[in-house]
Amino acid sequence: MQYYPKRRLAFTMIELMIAIAILGVGLAMIAAIFPTAIKENQISFDHTIGTIICENGLDVATTMLKPTDFTSEIIVLADETHEGLIGRRSQHHPQGTDEADIDPDKKLQGFVVLGRKILMQASDGSWKETRSYHFVVVAYARKRRVDPATDLYPSVRAISTGVDIADWVIWDKELGEGVIIGSEFQNVPAGDLQKFFAFGTWVITSKGKFVKITDYNPDNGNPRTDLHLTPGSNVTIWTVVQIEDGTGIIGENPIMAVFATRTGLLN
Repeated sequence: MQYYPKRRLAFTMIELMIAIAILGVGLAMIAAIFPTAIKENQISFDHTIGTIICENGLDVATTMLKPTDFTSEIIVLADETHEGLIGRRSQHHPQGTDEADIDPDKKLQGFVVLGRKILMQASDGSWKETRSYHFVVVAYARKRRVDPATDLYPSVRAISTGVDIADWVIWDKELGEGVIIGSEFQNVPAGDLQKFFAFGTWVITSKGKFVKITDYNPDNGNPRTDLHLTPGSNVTIWTVVQIEDGTGIIGENPIMAVFATRTGLLN
């Protein structure tokens, strides 16, 4: 009689367990990618829309502002507490949007404008005004107010603090990061420093240079940036924050994008 070995019609339990384990590891790796991908997609979306808002804000600013509105240092020209030069609805995106037009679960988009006049040093050493102006436009998205007719908050505004740039040193030469060490920050409560220097936000110097915060250590109050600032004396730095209520509590980081350029005025 000829013998035929019995054919296996199924996997063994050990084989199934190994296959399930491999599948589980693969699914776990894929699942870990999704939150990062979603976050990166949101960052990319915010940057794209934010850049458009910044460009629109620049067009509005160069149309509505006059030379007498500027000084030689960076100042706030438009935010939700500075509406004399550019009205609040003109600061919103699309321009003219009213808060009541936004769905309660949506965010209101707009822009903040900072700027200064550019001076040029003459041959005799004196400084003369030019027809060029330095603009820094910050696009934001903030929470809609519960009652647009009566509520004053949340409110997006540019706030400043003094910082000793003599203590700003290179943190990592390869990454080109800088860090503020042991500096005194004026006008910002200690509890709000972590929000003032939140990851992904931007700070703007008094000369219009802006840097992005790449890390913040709340234990020693040292924010990292993606650009080294030139050491000097004491300077004023600005950032755009979302104020939650009348006590000045800082909320989530509203910044979508930052745009800086030098240009003339249409007026």
